[in-house]
Amino acid sequence: MYISQHLDAAGASLEKAARVISEAQDAHVTEKHVDPETGATEVAESSVPDHEVRLKGAKLSLEAHGALENVGAQVNIYQNMTDEQLAAVACGQAKMSDFIDLRPCA
Repeated sequence: MYISQHLDAAGASLEKAARVISEAQDAHVTEKHVDPETGATEVAESSVPDHEVRLKGAKLSLEAHGALENVGAQVNIYQNMTDEQLAAVACGQAKMSDFIDLRPCA
């Protein structure tokens, strides 16, 4: 909280950071065309997607949303299981459903 207050006071708010990440996902780079015969830079320029910046922006966005955290599931078991049952599951000799009801709670 202390750091957040100081960042906000300095103008580095979450809103501003989110805006930068959003803009990065639409980044373009301007390419100047060089004449291969003369080496002169042509006046014609083109704007193309800057994929490197866009990928970094997408990654930052996914990280901020928590989408890049360990993919998996945390399971809380509110039923007693014996050490032997847990070992059988850990070794792949049995499934959790062999010992407990895995239906979602209502």
